[in-house]
Amino acid sequence: MQTFFCGAACCWCLLAHHAMSCSIGKSVGGAELWVLEISDTPGVRDAKPHFKYVGNMHGNEPSGRMLLPQLAEWLCSNYESNDTAQRLVDGLHTHLLVTMNPDGFAARKRENGNNVDLNRNFPDPIELRSTEKMKQPLPNAQPETVAMMKWTLETPFVASANLHEGAIVANYPFDGYPDHSEKLTGQRNPAPDDKAFQFFAKLYAKKHAYMAASKEYPDGITNGAQWYPVYGGMQDWNYLAAECMAITLELSEAKWRPEPHLPLLWQENREALLALPLAAALGGEAAAGLAMLWLPVRLVVLLGHALAGRSIDAAAANLCAAFWQGWQLASC
Repeated sequence: MQTFFCGAACCWCLLAHHAMSCSIGKSVGGAELWVLEISDTPGVRDAKPHFKYVGNMHGNEPSGRMLLPQLAEWLCSNYESNDTAQRLVDGLHTHLLVTMNPDGFAARKRENGNNVDLNRNFPDPIELRSTEKMKQPLPNAQPETVAMMKWTLETPFVASANLHEGAIVANYPFDGYPDHSEKLTGQRNPAPDDKAFQFFAKLYAKKHAYMAASKEYPDGITNGAQWYPVYGGMQDWNYLAAECMAITLELSEAKWRPEPHLPLLWQENREALLALPLAAALGGEAAAGLAMLWLPVRLVVLLGHALAGRSIDAAAANLCAAFWQGWQLASC
């Protein structure tokens, strides 16, 4: 994986200085967690939105290890001739973490090297009910979880998608219930930004080759809690602790697709993988009725928190105040 990332980054640098690779930490077994950042200003903190794709969180769900390098290669090959590739590279920072769980992949198992499910290892918003506490790793936090938390909190991501297998559906918050019930009730537990989340999930499903045509999941999407409750997951943590709109993508019913089927997996997901970062960077069309303004998703989330009476920090309050002032001027 390091060889691929270093090679891809060098390819980009030779062409147009449009990528850089870095390690955000190490796994239990000491493997580097490599990230490739694709942008015309990689490593620079500017006004462009940041988006991340995370693959292989569960070691036995490896689709991200093929899809994300393929995405990087497609952008590299098509940058000079394709408008979508140019918009993705020039308009935002797209981060690709191909494998969050290299030890689990090597062992062909779900858990990491300590036999811990990483998608149950994040501070749980329902239990803690405190943004500051949610930003602190749990006592049993795994190295991969700590690395992911630090990276996410230090980078102003507007949105994220986590690639999994076991079904074909786009899953959105919340993943659990306020009473921490694990019963399969089939009831939704919508987040304050539910319309925006549904927009992003539906967008991916529609751009996917056939996800939106699912007979099991209407429109190819599901609320996490409605499907089955999860606590300590990365999706809700991203949203509430890091103000990052996160969805989970289940991309294959088979967890280990035969090698000859992998090109088809790319074809099924290519348009959706390209569309989601662009939509997140510009703001969801259904997000709080603000589509005409093309707001960055981070601002939409902050406004939702402010309108719901939840606390936000001083910088966030200033951002919201500036927006409202501009809105009032534009409405005059």
